[in-house]
Amino acid sequence: MNDLKLQLRAVYACFCALLVSTVLSQLGMVEWHWQDSPVFRNWTGALLFASLLGQWCLSIGRVVYQRQGARWDAWVEVHQALAWAVPFLALLHSLELGYGLLGALPLVLFAAAIFGLWISLRKNGRRWLPYHLIFSALTLAGSVVHLLRVVFYR
Repeated sequence: MNDLKLQLRAVYACFCALLVSTVLSQLGMVEWHWQDSPVFRNWTGALLFASLLGQWCLSIGRVVYQRQGARWDAWVEVHQALAWAVPFLALLHSLELGYGLLGALPLVLFAAAIFGLWISLRKNGRRWLPYHLIFSALTLAGSVVHLLRVVFYR
């Protein structure tokens, strides 16, 4: 089995876990008290944001390396390995969809992850690159807005 297919299954599983836990929480069937601590949220949010920034640094590095004529193959593996952490960190940070930005942000993040995997898994996968870049940029922008709101309004 290809590691990318396993990763796609993991992303789908994390996305389904997010949706199911949101529904169960809204129905009052479960409560996630272990995520209520501000210290826990700050650390998991910092790890998640650092992994997103790392992904962008690798992507920007790709452009720089290709312009210099260097090979990108080794960095693609690092980019894909770091991508394993993102959906799990998103779940660790919050097991519920919020409202407004906090509802859209995890959905946009998972869309970016799925489009990113489709680039590697499908024939003519490069056609999914614009969608991956758009959703990745929206994820980073939404994360920055979320970070600023948390820092300034807490």
